Amino acid sequence: MAQPVYKDTSNSARMAVIYITVGALMVVWTGISSLYLMRHGPVRDSTWYWDLGFFLTGLTLVGIGFGLGRIGRTARQADAGEHPVVTNPAPPVAVAVTPPRAPEEQVMPNGGPPPPQNSSPQVTA
Repeated sequence: MAQPVYKDTSNSARMAVIYITVGALMVVWTGISSLYLMRHGPVRDSTWYWDLGFFLTGLTLVGIGFGLGRIGRTARQADAGEHPVVTNPAPPVAVAVTPPRAPEEQVMPNGGPPPPQNSSPQVTA
């Protein structure tokens, strides 16, 4: 028996493709049937409910398929250990920190106290 050309895929990937395919077909064919029903006379309300129900079901299946594909891809990476390669960063370098120095007192030439320092900003007009 001949070997398949494609690589064996995971179950979640296969299910994702099935969900997306069935959902997309449902969306397309309910769109076609809606156009037909709009152009060919009056129909009962229950017909529109069924049509809308199949359309929304198709959209839901497509959404589930995309979600399942992403979940399956993440699960496969976790199972196979396909994690991003992280290189070991250089070890941190110890830096000596000197304590801040106390402000030096100003000494006036006449031996009196230093002038007061105004820490508020100067406003000029």
